[in-house]
Amino acid sequence: MSEFSVAASFERKAKEVTGSQQSIQTLSVWAIHHRKHAKSIVEAWLKELLSSRESKKLTLIYLANDIIQNSKRKGHEYSSEFGIVMAKALENVYQYCDDSVEKAVSRVLDIWEERGIYNEHTISLLRPRSYTPPYSPPPEMSANTDEGAVDQLPLNVEEDAECSEEPPDTETFLERLKNLDQSAASHDDRTRMKITNIAQELLDPSAVASIDDHRELERLQEKAESAHELLEKYSKHLGSEVRDRISMVHMLKSYINHHRAELSRAEEQLTEHRQKHEKVQKVRKQLQLHLDSLPDLSKLPSNTGGLAPLPSVGDLFS
Repeated sequence: MSEFSVAASFERKAKEVTGSQQSIQTLSVWAIHHRKHAKSIVEAWLKELLSSRESKKLTLIYLANDIIQNSKRKGHEYSSEFGIVMAKALENVYQYCDDSVEKAVSRVLDIWEERGIYNEHTISLLRPRSYTPPYSPPPEMSANTDEGAVDQLPLNVEEDAECSEEPPDTETFLERLKNLDQSAASHDDRTRMKITNIAQELLDPSAVASIDDHRELERLQEKAESAHELLEKYSKHLGSEVRDRISMVHMLKSYINHHRAELSRAEEQLTEHRQKHEKVQKVRKQLQLHLDSLPDLSKLPSNTGGLAPLPSVGDLFS
């Protein structure tokens, strides 16, 4: 496809995209497949966002997030192109949308900062002017934070509605499944081995109280900081994987439901055509019986056998 046709196709698809996770991911996979046209696609994305209604703007931000995060394994085309236009896009979002949308956008920006997609300075420029950094509790308090904090993104998804939508095509489904398997944190044996090898003394708070040596405490503190960073990063990756796998479950349910419906239709058509075939078979047999009951024309006497030949024209006028 030419660059112009890719941009036009994306613009048309972006007008039809909904806030469901499946709809966003389907268009995201399509955009990543055409990443060599990233510049034109991002320009079409910005055009659609600037002209869309308030409720659609957040959906397009979620779409950009999905494209940026899932394309980084294949290159940085999209993170670069979106980085160029994102300030203009978010300025429009902040101008026309309410506080709930602003909070949702801030969550996206938090994820981009946590995962190093854009640096702290760039993220600060994308924040709304009214933004106030949240209070961060000390490490000893953060152990009780909600596990949901590691989730990738609170999408505007109606879970029950997902499976009623059009299912992903087979190529999209397999592409998403392949990407998930390649990036799954649970398959990261190297990191899991590091976690397994964390010193036992760091897992037993009561053991610390018995240590009087200042140097030993400092050594343990360094190990604890390193282990904390490792576990926190891995927990975030696992949270992202859990969310991706939940998404895959919804896609799979939709895919299965679609093919069950197709199977039901095929079975109905098979039954209908078998009935027609039986009727044709009956008519065929009746025709054969009827043909068999007719006299054999080959055994009839000749038309001229035993009769005088008809006169010719010349005989008639002679």
